[in-house]
Amino acid sequence: MKRVSSSLTIILKIFFPLFWIIFFTCFAIGAVFSNDLPLLSMTSFKIGSVVFLLIGILFFWLTTTRLQRVEMGKEDFYVTNYFKHFRYTYDSIDRISQTNWLLFKIIHIKLKKKGSLGKRITFLESSKRFQHFLEENPSLFKNISD
Repeated sequence: MKRVSSSLTIILKIFFPLFWIIFFTCFAIGAVFSNDLPLLSMTSFKIGSVVFLLIGILFFWLTTTRLQRVEMGKEDFYVTNYFKHFRYTYDSIDRISQTNWLLFKIIHIKLKKKGSLGKRITFLESSKRFQHFLEENPSLFKNISD
């Protein structure tokens, strides 16, 4: 088994959102319940800090929480969300697509049928590892549309 997803996945999926949410939740609670400083006593600042917190939580929910860790082998591949691990066969893959952001490449694996983690598996590509795995195993993905 070779890990083809990036090592940054756990940081982007768990640690960064967790620390961001904890920090800005404490900040928003402090802003809402504090009346000592002139800026903190303004109603618009209190509402703005809560809205900022909620927008950040929504952003993380829609982006980084969908990232998975993926390991690929000769006969099947494993997907984990760091709490549960699932094994899929290459026959269950319908399509693989890639989204290229400036710093990251996101791989989307669409399954033929809904699996335990949904019908779409998304992971942050480790470009060297993923490309190296594709070069070593070209026959695994020959029947999959790109």
